[in-house]
Amino acid sequence: MNPEDLPDYLKILGKQIGNRVNATFGESDKTKKNGDRDAQQNSDSGGRIRMNANGYSEFEPDWEELDKRADQIVGGYSMVMAAGNVLPLPFDAMMVTATFAKMTTELAGVYQVIVSTKRARQIGWAISTATGSVLGLTFAASSLAKWIPGGYFAGVAVQASVIGAICWAAGDALKQYFKACRQGIEPDINSLRDSFAKTLRIKLANVTATAEKATGLKMPTMEAPKVTPPSQPTPATSVTPPSAAPPAEPVAISDALDQIASLHELYRAGALSKEEYEKKKTELLKRI
Repeated sequence: MNPEDLPDYLKILGKQIGNRVNATFGESDKTKKNGDRDAQQNSDSGGRIRMNANGYSEFEPDWEELDKRADQIVGGYSMVMAAGNVLPLPFDAMMVTATFAKMTTELAGVYQVIVSTKRARQIGWAISTATGSVLGLTFAASSLAKWIPGGYFAGVAVQASVIGAICWAAGDALKQYFKACRQGIEPDINSLRDSFAKTLRIKLANVTATAEKATGLKMPTMEAPKVTPPSQPTPATSVTPPSAAPPAEPVAISDALDQIASLHELYRAGALSKEEYEKKKTELLKRI
């Protein structure tokens, strides 16, 4: 599939499962007869007029109703991507960016917040990079196929659960972002990414615990393996000094900057320590 066609593909599948999503959230599936009237009703989020701190009256949306509509959209994306195994294989980081940029524009419509295409892509990229950072990916090959620490999922059911956790964590972060925008406060991209990463860690912890209980297997962790130091050679044993490692191949400046940016994302997400980040950054700079 052409990567540029993925968002439209998701939209088509989302419409196909619309009835299931509506049934899950208790929505009726009625045939629309008056397009203009129903469009006006659908855009009306309810709400009430209240007095603000300055004594002026202002409209307060019905947040519960808006959240319910947003959950329908997020639920649709979660079901479609889990059923089609869209995220882990074979699409790369740019595909995930496009997917969440599409979700961003749809949720912006629910909360009636104007979001430019450029801003939607920035948000999609922030969610994509944070996802890779949380799951321990270095982005060296710009691929999300190796997301899971340890290199595997414990079965398809766990894989679907992880995809669902990613979608719902993104949905929760975007809902809070657009609520703040409606109240006149636009959070920056970093705060959105941090909020998403924090929520995703919590949801993934629940997924891991459930998977271990269901399969009886201990999921791999990011801890470094214990290495037993070699025994000291006897005096009669001659030790051949190790050969010097071949010099690292030079890299282009643009490639080095991309890799440094990816390392910084891992450092911000807690996947790398400051010492590891500085060491790897220095190594890359020497290879330019």
